[in-house]
Amino acid sequence: MTLTAELADPESAAARLLRDLFPARDAISAIWGCEVERLAPVATGLASSSRAAVGGAIEWSIGLSMADTVPYADVFDLVPQEEAARILRGAGLRPNAESPTGSTSLEAWHRPTPWAPAEPDPRLLRDSWTLSQYAGILRRVRTPDPEQWRQSYQLWLTMFGDQMYTPEIEEALKTLWHAYVTRGHAALVALGSPRVVRPVFDDAFAIGDLVVGGVLVDVKAYLDPSPSIGAFVDQLLGYVLCDVDDRFEIQSISVYLAWQGVLLHLPLTTALTLASGQSSFDLMAARQAFQHQIAPAVERSRFYKHGHTAPAPDRDI
Repeated sequence: MTLTAELADPESAAARLLRDLFPARDAISAIWGCEVERLAPVATGLASSSRAAVGGAIEWSIGLSMADTVPYADVFDLVPQEEAARILRGAGLRPNAESPTGSTSLEAWHRPTPWAPAEPDPRLLRDSWTLSQYAGILRRVRTPDPEQWRQSYQLWLTMFGDQMYTPEIEEALKTLWHAYVTRGHAALVALGSPRVVRPVFDDAFAIGDLVVGGVLVDVKAYLDPSPSIGAFVDQLLGYVLCDVDDRFEIQSISVYLAWQGVLLHLPLTTALTLASGQSSFDLMAARQAFQHQIAPAVERSRFYKHGHTAPAPDRDI
């Protein structure tokens, strides 16, 4: 069970402590709710059953376009090397230097210059869809064998991946990409650097979407985000509390509304003051209390994923 799932259960230890620490967090929801009310409504013919998967794909597209180094390295490591290289080049990344055999480790890729995403970019969107589906399968495998999965990738793609990419899904991703290219990308780039795609607070329990220039950004693809803003706020505050060592130096919290191409933003100090009702909130103490409270859930998640309860070796992915 992940942090998001824990917070969605009002009786969980994480949800109870979050309510105790932040009894007035509805104030943040009210501020962002007013911003959302001013946005034009969004319509799509995409079936509701496909919307979560499309949201995952646009998150991958954005991550690939924002990354300065290889994002989602745990997934790319299970993709054939030549296919991974093609996708990374399509997202504007380049290897520092290629070996005589033409192979390049994932660690050697970087973004040499600022990169403006193109519109339309059907290949990147299709690749993002494919990889997000592939990642979903990998999450259900405790210890995937890298060589076996690399060899099976093209077979999986032929049998399942291409068949799932319907014209309706393609059109929805083009719409989301247009909103990102014309509005969202500039707003995210303006947040500064460094850029961390898929910040890992705990690899089995809490993984975010982006940290850009000290701003924790959650990517959400909701046609009508209004009813879910409270859940967005809880998730962001939960991630802040999970950064117990202040590894990501979070200074602000933000939600990128993918259908609308809009960034909701609030400085962390303001958010903590509003949510707690205290003019001086002890974040360090709150993080320690939260870690103690969620420890059993974290250990269960680690055991389910890794077969043991120890933290995974630190790795930037």
